[in-house]
Amino acid sequence: MLGPDKPYTFRWFVTNVEYVGPMLAFYKKKWPESKRIAYFYPDDETGQDMFRWEKKAGVENGLEVVGFPWERGT
Repeated sequence: MLGPDKPYTFRWFVTNVEYVGPMLAFYKKKWPESKRIAYFYPDDETGQDMFRWEKKAGVENGLEVVGFPWERGT
């Protein structure tokens, strides 16, 4: 569990929920003329969840996010 009441608990990785918004905001600032970004993701539960967050963050940053799933192991 993470939270303000647990200051010595940390996660060693950043989740897509935490990084995707700032990442797409950076892309939009760096390339303001861009309207669309492509995202390749594994076609499983993890990849589909990540893609849902990418699409949501894209709308918030004025970008259309298009996805191309791939099957793990190919």
